[in-house]
Amino acid sequence: MSCTDQLHMLHAYQDFTQSFPSPVKLMPATVGSDAVPKGVGYLHVPAKNTKGFLSVQTFYTPYLRTTVIDERDLVKASNVRVKDIESDSITNHKDAGTFTYHAKHRMNSSKDVIIHGILIDDKCYTGALIPPDLDPSDPKATPATSSVLAIKSDPEFAEQCRKATILAIHGYHEAVKTQLREEMTKLPTQFHLLPFPEYIQSNTPVSNIKASTERLLWHQRLGHPSNYYLFNAHRHADGVPRFPHMDRVLDICPTCIRSKQTKNAAGGNTARTAKQPYQGLSIDFSFSGTRSKNSFNRFPIGTKVKKKFGDKIFKGKVIRSPEDTTERDPDADDFGETTQSWRVEYEDQEQEDCNEREMERISYGNLPRFDPHKH
Repeated sequence: MSCTDQLHMLHAYQDFTQSFPSPVKLMPATVGSDAVPKGVGYLHVPAKNTKGFLSVQTFYTPYLRTTVIDERDLVKASNVRVKDIESDSITNHKDAGTFTYHAKHRMNSSKDVIIHGILIDDKCYTGALIPPDLDPSDPKATPATSSVLAIKSDPEFAEQCRKATILAIHGYHEAVKTQLREEMTKLPTQFHLLPFPEYIQSNTPVSNIKASTERLLWHQRLGHPSNYYLFNAHRHADGVPRFPHMDRVLDICPTCIRSKQTKNAAGGNTARTAKQPYQGLSIDFSFSGTRSKNSFNRFPIGTKVKKKFGDKIFKGKVIRSPEDTTERDPDADDFGETTQSWRVEYEDQEQEDCNEREMERISYGNLPRFDPHKH
């Protein structure tokens, strides 16, 4: 049985009453200190599934000083029958300070229950529990449990949201007025005197513009994540609001758009045809330089790495030899510079490219040494 003393962490909490009594009774070690839970709710435990968490039924009692989660409740929370579980185990990764709980389904591996966590004094702790996103008027609401209060508690970011929203509303007005001017050329003159500016002001979707602007600012503040990772960021970081829909943000972010822009060649179907000699002038730029003759690879394929993401540490290995890459983010300090990068794959199948400085930080184990007589 799972139980907690953290009432503010419980989703869909219900108090026990005479008509809705507690079905359980806690039996502490000391005689005469039995306790009946005050209510029941659900803890959202980070998990490797489509929702990103398991909704674990948990009883609330203020007499406890900790939160205890029963492994059997993890299986129940995944909507899998206990008899369909072939085996369950907890694997401790002491060198990384993490653990993995794995309940294996008899017939379908996609229904396996997998929980990652950390080890503290040889005790297993799950990832940070996901608190309810409370309304700011709720007396239990804090910046850690209400996305609205989280923004208000950061006055600098709140001011950025306000200014960006005003600018976005102004841009919307200008775009509608431009479209209206084009349409009015097709209308009789008697319609030109209608109060179109007032119509535009009263029908501006302010709430939608504000929500879209805040989403874009969170996308930029969190390092330009993908649409999926931005939509799920509230599960892994305190203060990030829970967006109701997975709207596309990469298509409206100026930095992401510029980083993906390329210029295509005119091709054979171009309409630009010279009428006289030297009418068209085309120049190809080239940059000469010296490439290092040192072919020594400090991090060959198979090099072990480990990196911390949030409260979790993931292990992985190098799966691709270094390649020359060019930094294409205009906002980066090394924009336009050419560096080497290694492709790394972690145990959760996620991949990323790491430069030499990052590889020095995350690689471990026996690495090859440079021999000046061979390289």
